[in-house]
Amino acid sequence: MTRHAESALLALLLVVTVVALGAADGGYYPTSWGWLSLGSAWIAMLTLFLRDSFPTSRAELFYLGALAFLCAWTAVSLLWTATTTQTVLEIQRTASYLAFAGALMLLVRRRQLPIVIGSLLTAIALLCAYGLATRFYPGRLTSYDPSGSYRLSEPVGYWNALALLAALGCVLGVGCAARARRSVWRGLAAATLPIAAATLYFTFGRAGWAALFLGLGFLLIVDKRRLDLVAALLPTLPWPALAVWRSYEASGLTTANSPIATATSDGRSLALTLLVLCSAAFVTTIVFTHATRGVVVPRTLRTVFALLLVGASLAAVAAATVAFGGPSAIVRNATDSIQVTSPNVRGDQTERLFSLSAHHRLDQWSVAVDGARRHPIVGMGAGAFEQWWLRTREIPFKVRDAHSLPLETAAELGVIGVLALLGVFLTPFVAGVRARSDPLVPVALAGVVVYIAHASADWDWEVPVVTVTALALAGALLVPGREEHVLPWSARRRALVVAPLAVTAVVSLALIYGNRALAQARAASDRDDTGATMRHARTAARWAPWSSAPVQLEADIALERGNFATARDVYREAIAKDPSNWELWFGVALSSKGAERRAALDRARALNPLATPISQLLGKGS
Repeated sequence: MTRHAESALLALLLVVTVVALGAADGGYYPTSWGWLSLGSAWIAMLTLFLRDSFPTSRAELFYLGALAFLCAWTAVSLLWTATTTQTVLEIQRTASYLAFAGALMLLVRRRQLPIVIGSLLTAIALLCAYGLATRFYPGRLTSYDPSGSYRLSEPVGYWNALALLAALGCVLGVGCAARARRSVWRGLAAATLPIAAATLYFTFGRAGWAALFLGLGFLLIVDKRRLDLVAALLPTLPWPALAVWRSYEASGLTTANSPIATATSDGRSLALTLLVLCSAAFVTTIVFTHATRGVVVPRTLRTVFALLLVGASLAAVAAATVAFGGPSAIVRNATDSIQVTSPNVRGDQTERLFSLSAHHRLDQWSVAVDGARRHPIVGMGAGAFEQWWLRTREIPFKVRDAHSLPLETAAELGVIGVLALLGVFLTPFVAGVRARSDPLVPVALAGVVVYIAHASADWDWEVPVVTVTALALAGALLVPGREEHVLPWSARRRALVVAPLAVTAVVSLALIYGNRALAQARAASDRDDTGATMRHARTAARWAPWSSAPVQLEADIALERGNFATARDVYREAIAKDPSNWELWFGVALSSKGAERRAALDRARALNPLATPISQLLGKGS
C-alpha cells in the first residue's frame, strides 16, 4: 500500500469513526461500543498484514500500557464491586477505547499528524453543521418542541458533550488556520470556525466556553512562535466572533416557547449569515497567507507587538475587574452564583452563559470525594457511583455519574485507577511539550487540554465521540518521538499481536448481539409489546449472563400480568446478579406480602432512602 493510500485510509477511518459515533447519540449506548472494538480490531489486523515494519516509541508503549492497565483494573474491580452489571459495561467501554488507541498506534505514521488533526476537524465540522441544521430548520430533521430546554444537543444527544466537541473544533480550527502547510487547508480550517462557534453558543454550555478559552490560552503559551500564531489569527477570528454575535441576536433560536414560524425565520436568516461568514473566513485567510508569505518581521517590531498584546490583556482584565466591582465583589458574586442550584434563565437560554451555577455538581463531587475517602486504594468498583449516590445523597436528584472524571475514578477505582488515568493523559502531554517545535503539535496538545478541562467537570468519558477524539489527539502526540525505539516485527511477534485482536473481534461480535437484543427489549417495553420484550430479553440474558437488566424486564412483565410468585422468583434471580439495585428489591416488595415485603422494602430503602415509590408504598401500609 502506498503512502498516499495509507493517508487516505487513515483520514477516511477517522472521519467515519467520529461521525458514526456522533450520529449514534455520541456512542453513549453499549450498542456502539462493540462496533468500535470490532472495527478497531479489524483495522489493526489489516495493518499488521499489509505493513512490514512498525516503529514505535517507549512513550507510546507506556501510554498504551497505562490504558490497558486501566481496562484491566476496571475488570479486577468485579471482585468487590456492588454492581456487576454496570462494572461489565465499564469494562466494555474502556476496552473499546483501548482497541481504538492500539489500532491508531499501528496505523499512524510519523508525519501524519496533519492528517489526524484535519480528519478530526472535518468530522467535528460535519457533526456541528448537522446540529445547526436541526436548529435552523425546526421540524424538518427533528421534531420541534418549543417548551423543551432548547439547548442544542443533536446529533450527540447531550448538549454539554456537543459543547466539548464544538470547543475541540474551535481549537483545531484555529490551529490549522494558522499552522497548516497549504493556504487552501488554512482557508478550509478557518471556514469551519463560524460553524463550531455557533454550535458551541447554541449548546449554552458554560464549561465548553471555559475549556475553549483555557485551550486557546494554553496554545499561546506552549507554541514557541506564539506571536506568529496571533498574527495569523487576526484575519480569522472576527468571523466566528460575528457568528456568535448573530446567534445571540436570533432570539427565536435562543428562547424557549418561540413559535415555530419565528424560529424558522430566524434560522433561515442565520444559516445564510453563517454561509457568508464561512466564505469570508476562507477567502481572507488565504489572502492573508499569500500576502504575508516570505515577510520577515524585525525583532523590534515583534517586541512592540508582544508588549501591545500584554498591555491589551492587562487592560481588559483591569476593565473587567472594575466593571464587576473589584476583586472582592467578583469572588463573592462567583461564590454565590456557584452555589445556586440552577440558573434562572426565564426562558432565555443566553442567560445561562452568565451564571456560574454548578447545578448540583457540588453535591455530586462531595459524594464522590466521600466515596474515595472510604475506599482510597481500590475504590468501590467501576460503575458503582450511581448506587453510592442513591445511598448517600441528601437531595432527590437522579444522576448516574459524578460529573468529574478524576473524582469518579478516585471513587470507583481508587488511587490505583487515578494513577492509571494520569498515565493515559500525562504521557502524551509530556511528549507533546517536548515535541512542540512541530507546528501542529501544540494544536493537538491544546485539544487534549480542552478535553481534560471539560471532563473534570462533566461525564465526557462516558461519551465515546469526544473521548475517541481526545485519544486520537493524544496518540498522535506520541508519534514524533518514534525515533527512540524501533521494534523488529517478526512473524512470531505479529502472531502474538494478532491473537488478542482476533479474540477481541470475536468477543465484540458477541457483545454486539447481546447489547442489541437488550436495546430491542427495552424499545419493545417502551411500546408495551410484551411478547417482543420477553423474546429479546431472553436472547439478551443468554448473550449477557452477567447482566440483571434483561432479567428485570422479564420480572416486570410477570408483575404487570399479576404473576406475583413468578415475578418474585425472577426478581431474586436478578438480585443474585446485582444485589445493590434498589429497583429489584422494590420489585420483590411489590410481588410479596407480610414479612417478606417488609424485609424487601427495608433493603430497598437502605439502598435508596429518598426514593419516592418506597415512601408511597410505606405510606399505604401492608
